[in-house]
Amino acid sequence: IQTVEDAFKPLYFGDNLVYPALLYGSEVDAFRLGLLSGSVNGIARDFFRGGVFNDSSYDITTITKDDMMRASELDALHGYPSAFDADLSGFQAAGRKMMMYHGMADPMTSGTNSQRYYLKVAQQMGLSHEEIDNFFRLYRISGMAHCGVGGISGAGAWMFGQSGASSAASNNIVHNLVNWVENDDAPDTLLGTKFWYDTPSMGIEFERAHCRFPYRTTYQGGDSTLPSSWGCELIEDWQNCAGVECNEDGSFA
Repeated sequence: IQTVEDAFKPLYFGDNLVYPALLYGSEVDAFRLGLLSGSVNGIARDFFRGGVFNDSSYDITTITKDDMMRASELDALHGYPSAFDADLSGFQAAGRKMMMYHGMADPMTSGTNSQRYYLKVAQQMGLSHEEIDNFFRLYRISGMAHCGVGGISGAGAWMFGQSGASSAASNNIVHNLVNWVENDDAPDTLLGTKFWYDTPSMGIEFERAHCRFPYRTTYQGGDSTLPSSWGCELIEDWQNCAGVECNEDGSFA
């Protein structure tokens, strides 16, 4: 039981969050991909060997807090591969728009991590969610695994034109973005499609209008396969991240 609980806990060093927990629902593909088998993750191993220490013999099973701090210190040198710089003031001033999405059943990268970035943007730029809405929107895709890449799709309505495999969906995120940029029509939700067995020729199993954060996609009643049966409800304490998505003092590393 303790092992299962540990798999869904964030990783902390003292009061500092190193990485948020996997979300419930991600375990299906995580087990299938061997990510919870106790084996070494090749991506993480190779990053520390090649990108941090330049040492092909580095043993990631002995990783320490100092090793992680070294990786963080090298972030700027490597062109910010962490993609965690939350100062989007230049992007905002240029009038640009961003639609970001993350699967809440992602076994590779915790779905909480994108939410964590959104919260850091709000904190670092001192903006309310209404102000962020003007240039940056994050959609949390329930039941979507790792973007459908390599068959890691998930049980949710994960298709919305983000890849060739999802181009048959009734909605296309690229069209949504173009419409926002050119017509100032910002999408409050991102409509996703789930085909039976992820096969368009077999027809639509259900569709879901995924809400932008900090709104939660919430069942309102009726036929659950219809987008109209779901609504968006504001998460009142959306900025409260301590112990889950940020450090214990509410800051971000």
